[in-house]
Amino acid sequence: MEIGGQPLVPVGGRPLLAWTLDALQASPDVARIVIATAADRVAALAEASWLPTKVVAVVAGGDRRQASVAAGVGALPDAGDDRRAVPCTRIAGQ
Repeated sequence: MEIGGQPLVPVGGRPLLAWTLDALQASPDVARIVIATAADRVAALAEASWLPTKVVAVVAGGDRRQASVAAGVGALPDAGDDRRAVPCTRIAGQ
């Protein structure tokens, strides 16, 4: 996931992103989640109390989607031949 500001807007008392991550957390098909965001948001997002346990890293994304996906995949723990990444969202203007 590459995260800009919009997914952090509160919806129902929680950031919109929290609802999305909860759905991913509940899926048996998702083993690990890496979030790519703007460099100046990494520390705050990594410390968010609402991050589920499947979030293994929050990394700085790049200036293009390809760079953000590469940063996210690079942050995944070694998973042998089962290293797949599915970008979930990208916010324009990041």
